Amino acid sequence: MRDAPKLGPINDCALYRILTLLAIAALRKFRPFKGSVLMLTDRICVKYGQHVDLSEAGTMCFVSQNTSIPVPKVLCAFTHQRCTYIVMERIKGEMIGAGWVYRSEESKAKILTQLQKMVREMRTLPPPAGMGVQEFHRHLRGGMDFDPGLDPAIQELIRQHDRSFPIKFTHGDLTCQVNPQNSFWINEIDKFITPMPDELAMERIRQKFFGDY
Repeated sequence: MRDAPKLGPINDCALYRILTLLAIAALRKFRPFKGSVLMLTDRICVKYGQHVDLSEAGTMCFVSQNTSIPVPKVLCAFTHQRCTYIVMERIKGEMIGAGWVYRSEESKAKILTQLQKMVREMRTLPPPAGMGVQEFHRHLRGGMDFDPGLDPAIQELIRQHDRSFPIKFTHGDLTCQVNPQNSFWINEIDKFITPMPDELAMERIRQKFFGDY
């Protein structure tokens, strides 16, 4: 068993906070900005915003410490005035889907093999002791318990949720929903992870009756 990822601030001190806030104020109009990530220098970037969560930083550190998967090094992470900041190493490269259709089959196969290895390595991480998924599933359906008077689809959803599932580090919904416009995910996802049609059907039922998380 491994300890759970530490999801709080990282290297949170006054100096790092001041330097980060000053750098953003001085550079955000001049440096490249991609989504919520500002490229401060050629080697450092910062992801920030009200919808950024400290758990992202903790997760990256956990993966770095417990696997061989290459992830950006987190320099510091903190929350200031309801906005979260994650300062990290910048890794140069291209989005995996960029130019995918122009790659040779050999190149595609090598990349898919690497992705498969990474996903498998994350899924072999042992969970902390004393953790289960039933309470989390109950939370996802608004605390609703089984009742024979419920819609049959909801009854089946609860039956599925109450099953005993092994805890894995990866999401069960790693699908083309990550980016529906990305042809890589749409066409290649099933080549490096195992499809889970029953789980997908249950998630669609949950979203139909209970909405997003």
